[in-house]
Amino acid sequence: MVYGLCSEETKITLQIVDRAEEIRHNSNIKYKDSIHLACAEAAKADVLLTTDRKFMNNCNRINTYTRVLGPNQWLLEVLYL
Repeated sequence: MVYGLCSEETKITLQIVDRAEEIRHNSNIKYKDSIHLACAEAAKADVLLTTDRKFMNNCNRINTYTRVLGPNQWLLEVLYL
C-alpha cells in the first residue's frame, strides 16, 4: 500500500557511500543499515520506518537528517500530532 506512493528512486552515489561510511564509523549501525539511512537522507525523506529496534536506537544516538521511527510511533504522530 505505502510502496505504491513511492514516486522516485534513489541511485547510490559516491556521496551516499561516503555518508554511509561516516554513519558506520560514528555509530554501531551495521553497514547495510547505514546505506539505507544515507539513501533516505539523500532522498530528503522526513522519516525512515523500521521495525528494527536496535537500528532505531542507534540512529537516535547520532545526528541524522532523517528521523528513524517504528511504524506504530509514526502512525501515532501522523494521527494525533
